Amino acid sequence: MLIVAFTCACSDTTVQIIESRELVTMAAQSSERFIVAAVDDDSVAFLPRAGSTPRGYNLFAAYGTTLRARQVMRSLEDDYGLREASAWPIERLHMHCAVLQVRDGVDRETLLATLRRDPRVKLAQPLQTFATRTE
Repeated sequence: MLIVAFTCACSDTTVQIIESRELVTMAAQSSERFIVAAVDDDSVAFLPRAGSTPRGYNLFAAYGTTLRARQVMRSLEDDYGLREASAWPIERLHMHCAVLQVRDGVDRETLLATLRRDPRVKLAQPLQTFATRTE
């Protein structure tokens, strides 16, 4: 936790922490008000040693999103009136993903069509919800 706090202190972005249970509750109440979007996240290429794992066991490497990807996502939020509910990197796909809340009064399908045409966006789709059933 100290590392996260130190890293955040050196960043120019505000960190929003939402408990995963809170996000589930938010989405269950109004999943039609949320979308999932992704932008490019081209981090520095990692060159492993022969026989090593992609991260290596002896290296400290933060699992996080690049500043550039966070800035692009923030600009999308500003441009389209979205609010980040949760975000995470997908390192292997070079993407920064986020669940974004759509403003009241905005048609989600129209917004998604617009986002899909935006060259900064790699992926834009509605937030899907699933439920399990037991007998």
